[in-house]
Amino acid sequence: MQLTKLEKAIVLGTILNSIGENDIEDYVELESLQSVVQVLSKLHKRTKPEEKKEDITSLLGKLMHELSKRNDREKVVKFRCVSCGYTVQYTERQARTKDGLRCKHSECGGAMNETRIQNQTTEA
Repeated sequence: MQLTKLEKAIVLGTILNSIGENDIEDYVELESLQSVVQVLSKLHKRTKPEEKKEDITSLLGKLMHELSKRNDREKVVKFRCVSCGYTVQYTERQARTKDGLRCKHSECGGAMNETRIQNQTTEA
């Protein structure tokens, strides 16, 4: 998930505000916080309310999408051509649509056999 600079600033500003001035030292070094506060202030001054609302909406959408992913560790299915040995991988969900898969690597058009690879991390 990629966040824009403004989206990062919104997240950081929200977290810092929720911690509060009195407890902030328990979480971050004050020296490093000064430069961050300057960046946050510049962004706050330059950003129009409409832009901020758009980025908050975008940020919420991205975070909700990431959290609602069913399974980050999805089974991967590997298909190997019987004739030439060419292999190709699909997530289990994608593989369900690959019935009768034929080799496209070469002109052999051989049948593809399935081999399972358990618990490989995949990105959507």
